[in-house]
Amino acid sequence: MNSQSVVPARHKIFFAAVVLILAGLAVLGASPMLRLLHNRALFPGAGARFLLGPVPEGAQSIWLDRGNARVEAFWFPPPDSGAGQRRPAFLILHGNYMPIDHFVEVARIYQGLGMGALLMEYRGYGRSTGAPNPEALQSDALAFYDWLAARPGIDPGKIGLHGYSIGGAIAGTTLNQRPVSRLVLASTFTCLKDIAREKGAPGFLVRDIFRTSDEVRRFAGPVLVLHGARDRLIPAHHGQALMEAAQNGTIVSFPDADHSSVPIAGQQAAIAEFLSADARPVAPQR
Repeated sequence: MNSQSVVPARHKIFFAAVVLILAGLAVLGASPMLRLLHNRALFPGAGARFLLGPVPEGAQSIWLDRGNARVEAFWFPPPDSGAGQRRPAFLILHGNYMPIDHFVEVARIYQGLGMGALLMEYRGYGRSTGAPNPEALQSDALAFYDWLAARPGIDPGKIGLHGYSIGGAIAGTTLNQRPVSRLVLASTFTCLKDIAREKGAPGFLVRDIFRTSDEVRRFAGPVLVLHGARDRLIPAHHGQALMEAAQNGTIVSFPDADHSSVPIAGQQAAIAEFLSADARPVAPQR
């Protein structure tokens, strides 16, 4: 089964809750209680009980101590290519509901293409401790990027980012703080304010965070956008706008897919073609 094929009802109301809470933050001020509500709306999967299995075959469980949290990642090393040879790798950032156990198939795409893949968990999800918030997850992504870049056998000049849904927004904040060779955005929004307007909240009432299209616009490397044409949570025009914002963008649309049902086989084919062309690392653009 596609690891992104199930969208709980709780996840479907995600943006409606975000709109209301962000509007409250803007009007009433960012009190600790309102900020807590905001984070819970953005990350509804935190603390949710999912069936968690063992570490996937061919992967390793990696843990980083992050101050008041201990955060896990699944590391899928590239095939052994002999001493002295370095391989590309991708840091993968998932959506806001399911833990990393439900995104293993995405990591296997890259491993199957001869690359390493690091599937980062979010604080409060799965086996990780702590509580998620945008700033903490952005910081965690940088820490896991640095861990990946320091791995023996990994080419630090060929590290890409893959973000699904809100993970694409987190990837965007990482994009211009570290050298990145490529970017893959799956079912990602342009910015949170755009989503708020579409759901009926005045843009001026919403916190101005996760401006993915602006981050992408500053990135000179190749960008692949994957989006379901029937996506009602994050409509397909967001994917089109992200592709148009990119300096070197490509989009693959899946006519029968919604937000979480883009088929793994389709993703694999699109990613394989995207990676077939050589790409050099792009320095962060401030």
